[in-house]
Amino acid sequence: MHVHSQQYSGGGRPAGRQPPHTSGPDPSIRRFLLGRAPVPAAREPGPRLPVSRQGLWSVDAVFEKMRKKNFEEKTVERVYEADVYPAVFDFEAWHNHRSRKRYLEHCITVFRSYFFRDLLGPLTVLVGTAVAVGCYEQALQDHLLPGVLPSFSGVSDTPFQLTSFALSLMLVFRTNSSYARWLDARQQWGLIVNTSRTFIRQVMTTLPEAGCSELREAIARWTIAFVRLSKLHLREHGDVRSEVGGLLRGEELPLVAAAAHRPLAAAHVLSELLRTAEAAGRLSDQSRARLEADVNMLSQALGACEKILRNPIPLSYTRHTSRFLVLWLLWLPIALWGKVSWGVVPVEAILCYLLLGIDEIAIQMEEPFGILPLENFCDAVQQSVEQVASMDHGVQDVVASYVCHIVNSDGSNGNGVAAAAPPAVQEDERGNGFANIFKMPADRC
Repeated sequence: MHVHSQQYSGGGRPAGRQPPHTSGPDPSIRRFLLGRAPVPAAREPGPRLPVSRQGLWSVDAVFEKMRKKNFEEKTVERVYEADVYPAVFDFEAWHNHRSRKRYLEHCITVFRSYFFRDLLGPLTVLVGTAVAVGCYEQALQDHLLPGVLPSFSGVSDTPFQLTSFALSLMLVFRTNSSYARWLDARQQWGLIVNTSRTFIRQVMTTLPEAGCSELREAIARWTIAFVRLSKLHLREHGDVRSEVGGLLRGEELPLVAAAAHRPLAAAHVLSELLRTAEAAGRLSDQSRARLEADVNMLSQALGACEKILRNPIPLSYTRHTSRFLVLWLLWLPIALWGKVSWGVVPVEAILCYLLLGIDEIAIQMEEPFGILPLENFCDAVQQSVEQVASMDHGVQDVVASYVCHIVNSDGSNGNGVAAAAPPAVQEDERGNGFANIFKMPADRC
């Protein structure tokens, strides 16, 4: 399966994808995960500039900013910003993020940003209004218009002083509400990632490998499929075949493609796989209940994301804020002309960009799934599944070494007291699948 996200090694350049490794002790799962649905290995950071050369003051940094323009082009039409820019930071990214040179860097790139282009239409109209006010006043002063027409030179700015506080409160509430939605979405996706890791770890330690390799593989595939289908479900564009075509088999893909709610179909399959394992005697009812709780938690987190996606901030508040802001900026040149004359044009341009920018930030955060790095989250889950599958035998060997130290060759525990039955015996007596973790050849001890 082709993974769409790009990893970055500083400055916004996509780092090359590492070839997948195919070695590992769990051939059935790793063959599928790495052969049919590769995930990049842990990326080594690419060559970086020394810290002293990473700021704005180097030729390399200037060219880097020019190269970023290619990526900014893609975000004008609300292509997913988080998959274009490095939304997941490393230590060096944080260093640059808090650099004192960031102010000048951000200022010189303002005209190339997608953010500025999104605001270009309303900015043009509002600044054009300021120019029209200036031309009107200049024509009155040059006696090109009848003297009976009113002049704006004596207009009071008191109405703007009285309403500016209310406008600021509305903008603050707007941005705070939007950020709360963004934060909630991020927390829900963190829950999806963490629950997926917990779920697959418990599956690998609960289901015995002997006789259950196909079942373990299927659960691993459908866990990844659930996460990727959740991303697809929360975004406007995307293709099922390109997203999970390498994960699902021929008879499985049509099932998902035909479903109205594709993540629900994946969760249904996971629950059915767990039921099958219990019916075959491979899972105890307690183990299945614990794993089903993880599947339910995944579905609940997705449901919380759907709530954010389907229910915006009350539309009346959004509309009134926009009307208030536009009318306030539209009449502002009239109040400023008597004080700054033609300076009203640059003042209007700057104030419009700043205030409309606040509203635009709120709009972007209100629907957060285009600015959250969902592709990175999906990659993290797939890498976790790969790691758990590849380390399964190694973990068993480590645990076996502790068991061998506890149980001496004469069956005692070193204090002349017969040792307790090994975990394998204890678990077999309870009849659940954890016994297989400790089933090992005698020569390992």
